[in-house]
Amino acid sequence: MARRAPWRHDLHPIRERATRSKLEYWRREDIEDLFKIKREAARNIMRATANIENLGGVHVVSKYALLDLIERLIADDNPDRVLANMLDAAPPAPVTKPIKVPIPEQFKSVGLNELPSNIVIEPGRLEIKGDAIVILQSLALLARALEGDLDFAQFSERCNRTPETDKKLFNLLGELRQRFDPDGSPVETSPTASAPQQHGEENVTFVTGSSW
Repeated sequence: MARRAPWRHDLHPIRERATRSKLEYWRREDIEDLFKIKREAARNIMRATANIENLGGVHVVSKYALLDLIERLIADDNPDRVLANMLDAAPPAPVTKPIKVPIPEQFKSVGLNELPSNIVIEPGRLEIKGDAIVILQSLALLARALEGDLDFAQFSERCNRTPETDKKLFNLLGELRQRFDPDGSPVETSPTASAPQQHGEENVTFVTGSSW
């Protein structure tokens, strides 16, 4: 016998909370909190709506789609069966697609002082110039530099340092590290057999989209 959903007796208060919420778009984490469920169950709720949207790289469902799903679950004596049928008819889950960009040999090992001139770091400001591929390459280089070069003495010749600017730079670099290396793996460096490479180059894989 399939395991019954723990929220099946709480659908009316769930509907009330969703109706009263100011959220117009619901992320997986929001649905986890609404239904008091875990990640995979929340993903199933989202997929069952058949209306997952990608807003700025974040997968969400609209309030309308979520409430429609809840109403359909309430209307049937067997919400578990309704959900299972909706999942059977729903489109596949969104797939996170990697983007691979080549990194030249001379930049395999780079420090913050050695970043190319199109990357400008100043107190409270980070600017990267170039087309889409150059920007992706630059982000990879910056992430790589941050892995082993967080000594703020590296910035001493590039900006006027004060305790306040040091704090801003520390926060900036911390945000970048969290963005590109929150668990040690979002930015990977690996050769690819399917894409042609010039000698001395390697590909950096960026995983785009949310880990919904």
